[in-house]
Amino acid sequence: MPVTIGREDFIKIARTYVEHLLSGICEDGALLATDSQPHTVRVVAKLSNADFQAIKFSDLYPSLQKLVGRLGERHFDPSTQAPHNAEFKLYDPYFETLSFQPIESAS
Repeated sequence: MPVTIGREDFIKIARTYVEHLLSGICEDGALLATDSQPHTVRVVAKLSNADFQAIKFSDLYPSLQKLVGRLGERHFDPSTQAPHNAEFKLYDPYFETLSFQPIESAS
C-alpha cells in the first residue's frame, strides 16, 4: 500500500534505507550523500575500492538500484500524488561537489 509522505521526509527514509543496505554488505566504511534534483532524489555512495569493485561489477549494483527505485514507487508526494523518483548511484566525479557523510553505525 503506497504511503503519502513529503519530500524531506522521503529523503530521510531513502538515505536510512541505503545506509542499512550498505552496512549489511560493505566491509569498509562508506560515505553517503543525497543529490536532490527537482524530479529525482539520488542517494550516492562513496565506497572503498574493494567494496566499489565488489558492488559495481556484480549483481548487487542493479539490485540496489531496483530496491531504491521501488522505495520511491511506494511513497507518494502529497502535492502531486505521484511516486517519488529515487535512484541509487555509486560515486563518480560528477558528484564531487556533494557533501558525503559516514554511514551511521546501526547499533
